[in-house]
Amino acid sequence: GDIAAGIKDSSGEWKNMLGIVQNIPDFMVYTGTEALLLDILKKGGAGCITATANLIAPECQRVYQAWKNNKQKVAEQAQMNLTDLRKTLENYPLVSELKSLFASETNAEEWGNMLPPFAPLLDDQVGELKEQIRGLGLDLSQRL
Repeated sequence: GDIAAGIKDSSGEWKNMLGIVQNIPDFMVYTGTEALLLDILKKGGAGCITATANLIAPECQRVYQAWKNNKQKVAEQAQMNLTDLRKTLENYPLVSELKSLFASETNAEEWGNMLPPFAPLLDDQVGELKEQIRGLGLDLSQRL
């Protein structure tokens, strides 16, 4: 039987992902970044697997549902919003960033417990990040 049904490509190399989609029929290809979600779906890929979906899964779902329902303009706009969020979340080390945001929003200090090489963001960094995220229309208080 089949050994593998698909792959998550975290390389960010579009040509690589596209090559797999085009050359291996019935093999699910997931991008490792939300920024390529709509692109991979349009070419026959399966979707996206990413750590930041812990925070922005509803935005990923908007892109997927619009694409699935053939609402191209809605999908394109949702993808632009999703890409803006993803780029904002790339300003700091991902694990430190997500755990620091969760700690701040939930007042659960244990989220700030990290093993090296990870370290919590500074309070002013968390504040700046939250402001940027709010500026993109994401209300963390409704998310966590």
